[in-house]
Amino acid sequence: MNQDRQQNFVDTERIRLELEEYKRFAFSKNFLALALSMVMAQAAHNLVSSMSGGIIMPIISYLVNSTQGDWRLLVFDPTPGLKIELGKIFNGTLEFIFTSAFVYVFYIKIMKKDQQDFSH
Repeated sequence: MNQDRQQNFVDTERIRLELEEYKRFAFSKNFLALALSMVMAQAAHNLVSSMSGGIIMPIISYLVNSTQGDWRLLVFDPTPGLKIELGKIFNGTLEFIFTSAFVYVFYIKIMKKDQQDFSH
């Protein structure tokens, strides 16, 4: 009976240790660097998306007249009931290419150069 009562109570020492371990994890340099990297990645994604959506995509849409100016609506309909949304696939592919090119130029060409300048 005494053991059952002890098991029902909260182990405050274990909770304290878990919270301390979490605090060490959440406020470590690696975790904070990861969080900042994710924020910067989202900002870069937003920049690339707005550039591609505001500059590149309207040009492509203008060139593709079969979709009334919006090539992202391009659909391949080989049989009734089967619609393959080619425009969405092309859009995702182009966004990936633009994002990876942006990351390449920004990180490899600019950041690595700055790191080399600081190391000398």
